[in-house]
Amino acid sequence: MHRLLALDVDGTLLDPTGQLRPAVRAALARVRAAGVTVVLATGRRLRSLQPLLADLDFAGALILNNGAVVLEVPGPRLLARRPLPRALAREAVEIIWTQGCQPLVYEGVPGEDRIFTGPSDRDSPLTARYLAVRGLAGLVRWPDSRWLLPGDPVEVGVLDTAEQIARLVAALGQDRWRTIVSRTTLTPEGRFLELLERSCSKGAALADLCAVYGIDRSEVVAIGDNVNDLEMLEYAGLAVAMGNAPPEVQAVADWVTASNAEDGVALAIYRLFAGRL
Repeated sequence: MHRLLALDVDGTLLDPTGQLRPAVRAALARVRAAGVTVVLATGRRLRSLQPLLADLDFAGALILNNGAVVLEVPGPRLLARRPLPRALAREAVEIIWTQGCQPLVYEGVPGEDRIFTGPSDRDSPLTARYLAVRGLAGLVRWPDSRWLLPGDPVEVGVLDTAEQIARLVAALGQDRWRTIVSRTTLTPEGRFLELLERSCSKGAALADLCAVYGIDRSEVVAIGDNVNDLEMLEYAGLAVAMGNAPPEVQAVADWVTASNAEDGVALAIYRLFAGRL
């Protein structure tokens, strides 16, 4: 029996405009009422997820920062954290600055959840737009190039053009940190680079959470749409890819549902949990 449903947020739970469609909202309410443990697994940090949590009146577990942070809300209560060592994060920041980019260093500490970055004159147009869209709450500017982070962060990110991100990945290498490059909804040419602790993934975080809850992986359903969902889909007893997912994500799934523009999550819920809704 399926006891836990792990859902990616952007591109999966939310439609292409970033909204929660009525059919998906209704299906989610029904599966939660049936006693299924629903987990939201996202690359976002807690602060940027708060409006959705309030809209859903959500209480339960969250996998944040692509698996670097696992916590429960309300609270929040921290369950697991996979930080990037401070010295390694600082080295990454120095390389990023050398390449002419602006780092975004995510603290990932419940109750703080700050983003540290450099002076605004270092912002790329995409970074400036990202900060304007996401809001400046929790943003801390470093004066000049001084390092002010008090502890080990969970992530170092960079938002820039695809060409610049490709150059940056080559300069950083991929042997000391987990590297994720994803598209951004801000502009077609934009890419977001994330540097995480090497063992970090949504799949590893889901395994940690299942151990806490006493749930076997065979009892887990996971739904996702992007490459950062691959480990989560591979861990789950039943993996569902969205219709808008790229071929490499659909290839690891047991089933492909409709796209996020066509209520794909709702269709999956009604199919997989039909006997309990």
